[in-house]
Amino acid sequence: MNRTIATAITAASIAFGGAAFADAHLQEGFSMLEASIMNDIERMGIDPMVLNDLRLSEIAAIKSIIDSDENDSTKMQQVEAIIENSGS
Repeated sequence: MNRTIATAITAASIAFGGAAFADAHLQEGFSMLEASIMNDIERMGIDPMVLNDLRLSEIAAIKSIIDSDENDSTKMQQVEAIIENSGS
């Protein structure tokens, strides 16, 4: 009986501990992505606080646009379109 309880506790610790570990890393990755585009967004004249309202996929799309070879005007239009359509 004690062995069964110990096994159950160990299994639960591994399962939930792994989820917490993964969640912490996901949040860290999200924060790093957000920080990496904050200055670029501000340089475009866009309030970086809008990033707080965007989903991870939208922030990743903005990062991709910023890193592209497009001219600054095109980048700004594309970024603004993502922001305007966020949450839709």
